[in-house]
Amino acid sequence: FFSSRRRHTRFKCDWSSDVCSSDLDFGAMAKSMGLHGETVKDPKDLGAAYRRALDVVKKGEPALVDVWAQPRG
Repeated sequence: FFSSRRRHTRFKCDWSSDVCSSDLDFGAMAKSMGLHGETVKDPKDLGAAYRRALDVVKKGEPALVDVWAQPRG
């Protein structure tokens, strides 16, 4: 959703900010608010993280999986 290279054309604003370009851990942020949150930095851990998150969602609770990926181009 956020990208340091993308502009929101309807409102003519630049989405570039410290939130977009920093190393914020959204998984930890979700946990700090009492939600299920995980941060995945290694692709081999992604499947298990999604399964855990889906188990939480099936119980009617929110879950967040923050996946870190390399930027393209």
